[in-house]
Amino acid sequence: MSTTLRLKEATPCQLNAGSPQVWGAGGWNIVHHSGVARNLRKWRLLQNPSRRLGVSAGGLFITFLENGYEPEEILEICLKLKAEGDNLANLSVGLRIPTPMSIWSDMVEFWGAMLSGKISNPMELYTRLQTPDALQMWIGGAFSLRPHFARLVHEYDLHPTNRMVLGTCDFFSREWVPFSQADGNLNTQEDLINALTASGSPPWIVQPVWYWDHKVNRLRLLTDGAMFHYNPTQFFDQACIVSTFRRSTQWPVEWKNWFHLYVSAREIFNPVAGDNRYVDPVRHLVIENGRADVAGLNSGISDETCREMERTAYNVCDETIAQAYAQGRLCDCD
Repeated sequence: MSTTLRLKEATPCQLNAGSPQVWGAGGWNIVHHSGVARNLRKWRLLQNPSRRLGVSAGGLFITFLENGYEPEEILEICLKLKAEGDNLANLSVGLRIPTPMSIWSDMVEFWGAMLSGKISNPMELYTRLQTPDALQMWIGGAFSLRPHFARLVHEYDLHPTNRMVLGTCDFFSREWVPFSQADGNLNTQEDLINALTASGSPPWIVQPVWYWDHKVNRLRLLTDGAMFHYNPTQFFDQACIVSTFRRSTQWPVEWKNWFHLYVSAREIFNPVAGDNRYVDPVRHLVIENGRADVAGLNSGISDETCREMERTAYNVCDETIAQAYAQGRLCDCD
């Protein structure tokens, strides 16, 4: 999807099996996405969209969908990831701080690439360094999601496709920065790792990602795409099917440690990625889920709660689709 697309005048929503899909940001609400996708499959609306756009958790979800994984399989993978999040040894893999070894390794790579002429732009090479700088650590602390996304991409053999659009946001300008084959920056597994890491890295929680934007010849510091919009539909000139989440408004019933309480409080009072969630329900088919007591980044919820959320999302989607079909907003879904 080119970033040069512009909206036509808004018209009443008309959708079919080829309508673009937008899968919103929301952390562990990704299990809701599984329920929505399972129901869309029932209505034959899941498999053949013209585009799939995903932000943050939605980006990871569409990556699995585009690589042939079924909604039930994605749910089980998410539950596995949630369990791994309770393992301190696994979490420590993402610890990314300056060390003498990392600094030396980066210096060798930097000057080797510059002297060999493989990369002539120092700023582009800077984005490849492994040692975080002071700005990255000030915004995101000592933890990076890159090692975890790299493992996921290789373990599950994930690759970019021509329908995928992964959304990120420039931390300073708040501009939308998409990754897609049409944009020329989502062609390899390494590109996919970079895109997933940036799209899923909320500020003040994990480290943002440096990125050299060839289209504008500019160094950008990328963070969670939800900072731009949780469910951006404005880049499509037609109605979309949108899976989105409500913001949590209550203290969690389930949590395991102080971090879960912290992210819950942030979502209630001051969301780390802002709260730009609104999608026009007249123009688009909006399937909205979300529990008031479950913040997106609260991984302290039980597997039972996750499965209940998935089932609820299935039923919400079923009601939404049935109503839209009865109103004549859907066609060719039988």
